[in-house]
Amino acid sequence: MKTHIRNRFDRAGATYRDAAVVQCGVARTLSDLVPPVHFPRILEIGGGCGLLHALLRKNGVSGTYLALDLSRRMLETVADGKADQALHLVQADGEACPVRPGTMDLLLSSSTLQWFD
Repeated sequence: MKTHIRNRFDRAGATYRDAAVVQCGVARTLSDLVPPVHFPRILEIGGGCGLLHALLRKNGVSGTYLALDLSRRMLETVADGKADQALHLVQADGEACPVRPGTMDLLLSSSTLQWFD
């Protein structure tokens, strides 16, 4: 199942941002809930094309940001991936997260958990 999901998002990588109307709204709502402060270590599971990351940065959230996604192609479309030196893009399965528990200060996920087993 994970291979199927990853392949679908890999194929959609180049066009996803333009079609993600609902996901943009969810990311906007979520970003508005996060206070504009510094979190030393931020983990986003399902970072995709960077919708939530961009909104959080625009709203003043700072800190080292680890964006984890199943799809490498989605991560390759993160527009500000090279501009934000504190952003680290990692292809990985959120259900088998490669981050040790208790090492992050903020955990985020937007429009991702429905893909979990």
